[in-house]
Parts: sequence; C-alpha cells; structure tokens
Amino acid sequence: MDHVVYLNAKADDHPTAIVYDYSIKILFVIGLGLFIRMYNYVMFDGIIKGGGDATETSENRLIWSREILGEKRMEYIRNLPLTHEMYISGSLVRFMHISPNSVYEKGAYIDDEYGKIKIFYPTEYTQSDKVADIVFYADMHQQLLQRFFYKTLINVGSVGTPIESLQNDEYNGDYLELTNAMYCIIEGDINEEKEKTGLGIQFVRVPYSIEGEIQLARDNDVIEIETYARELRTGESRVKDVINQKYKELRRNQAERYLK
Repeated sequence: MDHVVYLNAKADDHPTAIVYDYSIKILFVIGLGLFIRMYNYVMFDGIIKGGGDATETSENRLIWSREILGEKRMEYIRNLPLTHEMYISGSLVRFMHISPNSVYEKGAYIDDEYGKIKIFYPTEYTQSDKVADIVFYADMHQQLLQRFFYKTLINVGSVGTPIESLQNDEYNGDYLELTNAMYCIIEGDINEEKEKTGLGIQFVRVPYSIEGEIQLARDNDVIEIETYARELRTGESRVKDVINQKYKELRRNQAERYLK
C-alpha cells in the first residue's frame, strides 16, 4: 500500500504530507514501527493500491501474504483506488503505485522521458481528466526526482525493502549503509488550486538495524527469508537481471531513434 499522510497542523500553518511505499507483502519491522509512531499524530488522507513483482516465486509470496492478512483486510485492499490526487501550492499532484492504468505496468522506471510522460496523463482510474504537474509513485524501491517537459516525477523509495542501486560487487563500498528506510515529505499549501505558492520536497532516509530486522523475520518464519536478507544486506533487487535487460533494450531503442 502507498500512503499519503498529513501531519496535524493549525489553520495558519502549512500541513506536511508524508509519502511512503509500505509493502503489504510482509509487515517489515521498520515499516510497522514507522506506521505505529506516525499513527499517534497524523491523519491518513489517501491509501492506494500497491503491486507485486513478476518473479517466479511472487505467487508463493502472494499466497503467504493473503494468509497472514486474512480475507477482511484483503477485501479492503481490493477496494482501494488506483490513484489519489490533490492540489498542493497550485500544482496538481497525483499519487499512484507505478501507473495510472495498473499496479503492474512497469514503464515508469524503464522508459525514457517520452515514455514516462504518459504517467502524467489522466485515465479512467484518475479522479480528474487533467494532466498532473507532479506525480509520486513507488514500486521500484529507489528514491528519484526527475524534471522533464515542465513536469516533476518523484519516487518515494521504500520503508520495508529499500534498494539504493543495482550493485556491482567489484565496486561495492560498505553496502550495509545503502539500505536505509526511505520516505518523502511534501511541504506546501494543501488544496490550494489557483495560486502558485512555495512547495518543498524532502527525501528522508532512516538507518536501522538490518541484522535485527533479518533475525525478526526469521523468528516469524517470513517466506523467502534468504532472498529478503540478501536484498537488505546488499541493496540489490531480486529482479535485477530483468531490470538490467530492460535497460539494455531501452538504450538500444534510444540509439536507434537518435540515429534516424
């Protein structure tokens, strides 16, 4: 699930939105801890659907997750909207897991700018028929901010399984420092549609005990624990081979287009 959260504030203050990718597949200790601490003083405004990856074992994880969550929570998740949007400081901001069309459409971090611009356009699943100015998304578990065609694309990272980059073992440094819990803070005038006012975006990374989280996962019989442990210790995605192949295809297509 991807959460959009607002800190309680006085009428004269600028509310702050916190956006983070909170995996429903496994209730990771850092994600759960952050959720509990935040719940004491914030109000949730919107929760949108999340997705899963396309690995061979993803079906096993989904079955395991459904058993842990139970049917009542699963029904709640099924009924969540695909997108959420609002005006902040005069900009239309839209939130989604990866795409305004589906939680499984992966183009947002594989495509170049000409492909990514499609994520800003409205679909049958958006609350309005307007083109967004700013898009927040998740899925890739890496923090990112890009500006192109007068638009801003932001990935909030991940609290549960942050992936700093696709690591090359020959050049790794102290990679334990790479898997900090990540989230994003937006500062601005909530629901201000007409006037362009100040808007701030802050990326936050919180260090935590990786080995402690891995041990907790072992104690609770988390599925695919060795894969999960490797991701946390190295910051390396379990689907890196798939992603690397997609990037090769992207660069080849770009070269062909530019040479025409």
